[in-house]
Amino acid sequence: MQRRWLGTMTLAAWLVTGLATSAVADPVGFGGVYFMEPFGAISTNQLTLTFPDFAVQIFDNDRPSGLALVPGFDAPNNSPVPFTQSTGTFSLHSTAFPPNVIDATVTGHLSFVGPTQLVSVPDECPPLPVCSQSLTAPVTVSGFLSIQQGSQILFRGTVKAGGSAMTLYQPSRPSQFWQGSEYIFSAAAQTPEPGSIVLLGSGAAWLVGRRGRYARAQRIGG
Repeated sequence: MQRRWLGTMTLAAWLVTGLATSAVADPVGFGGVYFMEPFGAISTNQLTLTFPDFAVQIFDNDRPSGLALVPGFDAPNNSPVPFTQSTGTFSLHSTAFPPNVIDATVTGHLSFVGPTQLVSVPDECPPLPVCSQSLTAPVTVSGFLSIQQGSQILFRGTVKAGGSAMTLYQPSRPSQFWQGSEYIFSAAAQTPEPGSIVLLGSGAAWLVGRRGRYARAQRIGG
């Protein structure tokens, strides 16, 4: 009898795992903007994510923030500039701001993949805008994001996106050579549904247990 009960529980656990694996919602679409600019010896970083019903916005400096891009865009003149960049793992708070930015904790990591280009601005040239160079490139984006408000998970899933990137350089003094960079992307993410997983798993366990009890009752009655 104990062996039968263990077998029932094993089957229930298998069903829970299988259903949890398959319980995935349709892809969720959202837009993103990642912006960074130099601020003295560090850079300031901002990520804005806009969903159909809400938006989140997080800020930080790159020391010691996981939001900063590596290897970064602060390259010297006449050198390669890679658009392939990645954040570390970040966990930052979005503060509510009209009209649709909400309070939430945003956790995750993002990777941007793009070409490498050469920045080459003349050292002696007329005033701006001639004495500057803007590099642009198409990029792909991947990673993972989780957005949580209290105990409620608003979004959690892997990210796949396409977009574009831009970075600006100009040698006018006293400002820095690198002026700022921006990624704009449109994403689709596969999002697990934790509530559905729990409900489906509980139902499967109940069904297997009920079938076991029914079989035992039949044997006793017979």
